[in-house]
Amino acid sequence: EYSNRPFKDTDEMDKYIIQKWNETITDNDEVYFLGDFCFGSAENIIKYAKQLNGIKHIVMGNHDRKKTLYRDAGFITTEKRVVFPYAMDKQILLSHKPIIDLPEGCVNIHGHIHEKELDPLIFDTHNYYNVSVENINYTPKLLQEIIKEKGW
Repeated sequence: EYSNRPFKDTDEMDKYIIQKWNETITDNDEVYFLGDFCFGSAENIIKYAKQLNGIKHIVMGNHDRKKTLYRDAGFITTEKRVVFPYAMDKQILLSHKPIIDLPEGCVNIHGHIHEKELDPLIFDTHNYYNVSVENINYTPKLLQEIIKEKGW
């Protein structure tokens, strides 16, 4: 029912997302999940996290409630935002929601808005990249791919 996703049910969707994740991510890859990991119980969070390859970090989303639960599920870090320097004068800000007042010299990789577009009257869209599953074909993206695609 969300975003008109092309799956007959959530089981089919979950299997597809797990398959695409594990085809893309190795056990040695560092992965930053940008929030809203899954709906449901603590058992669901642990069940799904254990099926996914990689060294997992989560940037907490509006549906992610307890940091301790994600650490128990195997996430190494649980933060609201993460910043990476990537060039002499640039930084990448990872967040769940797009950051409206983006600091000078930052670009923002985010989720939250699903298939929606950012309003170009509010956001300098060149400085943003939406990794909601609907925008990345339900397949994780390498940071280098995003940087190249955006021309950052």
